[in-house]
Amino acid sequence: MELNVADLYQKKTDEKLVNDANRMPTVPTGAYTLMVTNLSAQVGDNPKFPPLYEREHVHLRANLEKDGKRLGAIWFDMSWVDKRNEEGKLDGPAKLWGQAVRALNLGDASVGEVLDALKQYPMTAYVSERFHLEEEWKSARNEKERSGLLVAGAEPRNFIVSLSKIK
Repeated sequence: MELNVADLYQKKTDEKLVNDANRMPTVPTGAYTLMVTNLSAQVGDNPKFPPLYEREHVHLRANLEKDGKRLGAIWFDMSWVDKRNEEGKLDGPAKLWGQAVRALNLGDASVGEVLDALKQYPMTAYVSERFHLEEEWKSARNEKERSGLLVAGAEPRNFIVSLSKIK
């Protein structure tokens, strides 16, 4: 049966359909080989993102692989500028930078040399998959919980937890 196209001007596409069709694919929590494909050294200019605002850092895009197969990609930031929380611990961008320097065995190298090495050598990344649902971040312990969160409309995201040398 053919539809009258004029009637379709009264219908709208469901927003959930559009969001689900354009969702960034994520990978499950675990260890992956990380290979940087693109990076940009910058100074943060967004006051709505305090961890990097007015701070030198590098914005990276990397492929995530397991057993030689590309499973996804991730964007993340690291900073060589030492910034700490109230407890004196490094914040996320500085911690990842320090871990990358050690993983690449570049303890006395310049920032520029580390940036060059990031594009050339893989590292191991421990990646977490988290789900944003109703102003909360949740984790799934198994595929059933993961599916339940997605059905409930949670937005999945991957985060780099740590970087280490390839074993």
